[in-house]
Amino acid sequence: MEQNNKRILNTNEIQILLFFLQNNGQLNRTTINDKGWGIAELDDKALFDEDAENIGNAFAAGGAAEFFVAKIDDLVGASYPVESFAFSASLRGVEQFQTDPWLELNLEDCLFFSFPIFGLVYRPGWVKTTYVAGREDFVVRASAAPGWKRK
Repeated sequence: MEQNNKRILNTNEIQILLFFLQNNGQLNRTTINDKGWGIAELDDKALFDEDAENIGNAFAAGGAAEFFVAKIDDLVGASYPVESFAFSASLRGVEQFQTDPWLELNLEDCLFFSFPIFGLVYRPGWVKTTYVAGREDFVVRASAAPGWKRK
């Protein structure tokens, strides 16, 4: 993995992200619902073309120039330090995450996020379903391509 875009999450950032996850690493739907956020799912883990563009645009529309990716197991395991990796909030950034240099990270359950948190992408390693959760505008933008289902 390329190290030039590595960022170590601080304890406060880890706690913020854990707020959105259950102890088993799944999305905490109760927390998401309590915030008035929406959820959409896609029966696929491959995020290319329109899906990648929409997710990148959803982060960019929220004011993020980049989004970060962290392994769910690292967050839930709370083993410090927790590494995250930055990607541009664009089609290129989302697709870059899925290229060979990032294969190890790509095969893990991961969370895409930016700070401040206005939306998340829960990207599975082996399971096929990808979730987006966040403010309504984030979810609408990220899940605009065919195949996404609102929950």
